[in-house]
Amino acid sequence: MPDARVRIAKREVTFLLVTWDGGGNSPPMQALASELVGRGHAVRVVGPRCRRASYERLGARFEPYSQAPEHDASSPETDLVRDWEARTPMGAFARMRDNLMFGPARQFALEVLDAVERERPAAAVIDYMLTGAAAGARRAGVPAAALVHSVYPLPADGVPPFGLGLAPARGPLGRLRDRALGRVALRPFAVGLDALNGVRQEFGVPEIDELPALLDDFALVLVAVPAAFDLAGRASLQPSIRFTGHMAPPAPTETWQYPWEDADTRPLVVVGLSTTFMDQRPLARRILEAVGGLPVRVLFTLGPALRVDGVAIPDNVVTATFVRIAS
Repeated sequence: MPDARVRIAKREVTFLLVTWDGGGNSPPMQALASELVGRGHAVRVVGPRCRRASYERLGARFEPYSQAPEHDASSPETDLVRDWEARTPMGAFARMRDNLMFGPARQFALEVLDAVERERPAAAVIDYMLTGAAAGARRAGVPAAALVHSVYPLPADGVPPFGLGLAPARGPLGRLRDRALGRVALRPFAVGLDALNGVRQEFGVPEIDELPALLDDFALVLVAVPAAFDLAGRASLQPSIRFTGHMAPPAPTETWQYPWEDADTRPLVVVGLSTTFMDQRPLARRILEAVGGLPVRVLFTLGPALRVDGVAIPDNVVTATFVRIAS
């Protein structure tokens, strides 16, 4: 692992943030941008054009991709990952692997090399799924932090394999289960290492033998969940892995008018689906049909990707793109 450590100096420094349009990965990266800008630092964000406004409103300077594949996850025509096309979880993993993590690794490496040459940042923060971007930062000699926007995904002692929904293991048999299934859970992603290593060889950075070594490119790993929420938060991990807690950017300033009378005591049901396109229009129709016959108030948040035009909206349902919940 590189010896360099990311330090926020008292003077203004430039930070490079590298991201993609994946829905849930955006709020923690925006929160980090907002925090750095608030501390008086210069923040340069490289990402797809659809994310420009969300960063510029925070005071960051945004640069759209010049090398990496342009995309917008709110539309089926412009989505990069296209995991909604898969019929099985393994198929969805394969699309994430091929279309984002490893397939465009060379383009993301070039993207970071160009940005470092242009911006001369003191440090970079890179979405951990952009393996090519991490290789580019290592080649450029820029200390980098990985932003993990989920629970910690790599193997850890006492933690069930990522994505299988298992309870913590007990006893020797349980630990044997975790070791065996851990190898199986990582296998769909590991097949992408050959493509990545070809890129790493081209740019003169060490090849990777196994998936956990992907994080060796980073001086710091920020896991954007509370440690108490993640079983790995109780495991013995490297000191460079930090659980930050919930990370959210300042909410948009638009206000939402509460539509029900104060005297309306019907239970309130809040429905929310994905923040990226997931072909959920048929599911939304079934949900609306189900709640329409119930004695409840329903707030259905659509996000940026779900379209319900032409779908019957029951009288007890109010739809909104985004609702800010008062704290």
